[in-house]
Order: sequence, then structure tokens, then C-alpha cells
Amino acid sequence: GTASRTFTITVKKKAVYTVGNYRYAITNARTNGKGTVSLTSVKSNSTRKKLKKIVVNSSVKIGGKNFKVTAIGNNAFKNCSKAGSAEIKENVTNIGSKAFYNCKKLKKLTIKSTKLKKVGKNAFQKISSKAVINVPKSKLKAYKKILQGKGQKKGVEISGAKK
Repeated sequence: GTASRTFTITVKKKAVYTVGNYRYAITNARTNGKGTVSLTSVKSNSTRKKLKKIVVNSSVKIGGKNFKVTAIGNNAFKNCSKAGSAEIKENVTNIGSKAFYNCKKLKKLTIKSTKLKKVGKNAFQKISSKAVINVPKSKLKAYKKILQGKGQKKGVEISGAKK
């Protein structure tokens, strides 16, 4: 015979979980299955060196529960030297300092979130000088103010992408 048992996995606030290639810290955990997480880093240094495309999803499943990804932590993708493109989907409100620091080949950054409020100091320092940052067309003016002076070179273009 077989025996089956159902149990609930609870997640703790500030606990760090690895899902796929990324590590997430729980910032707000609720018992109803909703909450928020911050993407803190890449899984390992070997993954960091191989990663060619960075995708920050709008939500992540941890312990059978969906959590919104609302922040990218400090130094999250620091030294991802082979990453050529990055996509930040909905729900992200904060990008930490030096989040994409030294991503030398990063030429295309797409921000789909319309909720972005804060970008940390030197978040885009040492990315490609020919990089293009695409933002939602409706938020172009506001995001230009938020994104300018965050370490990127003067050749980096901030443009409004069509929805």
C-alpha cells in the first residue's frame, strides 16, 4: 500500500530561496499565498559567468505559492560579463545600486514595469556605451529622470518602446 500526506510549506520573511538561476529574498510573506520578493543575486559565480540573457519575471513560485518580484537587489547581476540583454517585467519598483555593474556586453535593457520608482546609484555603471534602455512609452519622460545619471555612459539611449 501507499500513504500520502499533504502539508503546507511556509516561507519565512528575509529567507533566501534559489529558483532557477536566481536567488530571491522574501520581503513580505502572507499566509494567503500572496507576497513579495526581491531578486538578490545569481545562483552561483559559474552561472554569473555563463549567463547571456537576464530575465526578471513579474512573479516567481516558491513553495507552491506565487510571489511578486518587486525589487532587484544591490549587486544582483554584478559582473555578468557575457549578458547581452536584460528584460525586467512588470511589478518591479526598485533597482538596487550596482545591480547591472560591469555587465560590459549589456546592449539591450527592456523595462516593462510601469511601477518603477527608484534606481540605485551606479546601477548601470560599466555597461556597453552603445546600450539602449527601452521603457514603456507612457512613462518615458518620468523614467528618463529616474534613469539618468545612474552610472551609464553618455552614449546610452533611453527610448520609449511600443506596448
